[in-house]
Amino acid sequence: SFDFAGRGRIIKGRPIMSEKQLTEFVDHRFAQRQALTLARYEDTGDPIMLKIRYDLPPESFGITDIEETRERALDRFLEEVRLVEQVQEIGYGLAYIEHARQPAGPRFPYPGGNAYFIVMSRVPGEDLGRIFRQLSDNQLGGIRTQLAYILEYVLFPSTPGGMAF
Repeated sequence: SFDFAGRGRIIKGRPIMSEKQLTEFVDHRFAQRQALTLARYEDTGDPIMLKIRYDLPPESFGITDIEETRERALDRFLEEVRLVEQVQEIGYGLAYIEHARQPAGPRFPYPGGNAYFIVMSRVPGEDLGRIFRQLSDNQLGGIRTQLAYILEYVLFPSTPGGMAF
């Protein structure tokens, strides 16, 4: 475990400070750990969200073709960037701001690896469990419809009018 809370980083020339780490998990396929943090631009004080992926020692995961694994990890990162952009395009969720790949450096668990960052706007957040318990069946149906629309757009973007069977 590696907590980003209270850690700073310069991304695309701007100082960013992570305030609170929300999630963390290890992706064994790419020998990477991923984290989502609430952060802030230090130069303006603007609140942001920061999605971080960073390399871990590939040998610890039995990975022998390190170059191929790193290429696949970069492809997956760029897919994530495109997904954030698509969700923003259709007016749902957070807004994409920028992304970067940098050498991890000495403050990361695997200094010889890379760190990947997606900078996004912050969305207001509340306890979803409490909110869902207060919603009517009609309201929950509306949420399901919106989620289906998002998935349809992301999974079938080139199909005119949505899915075709």
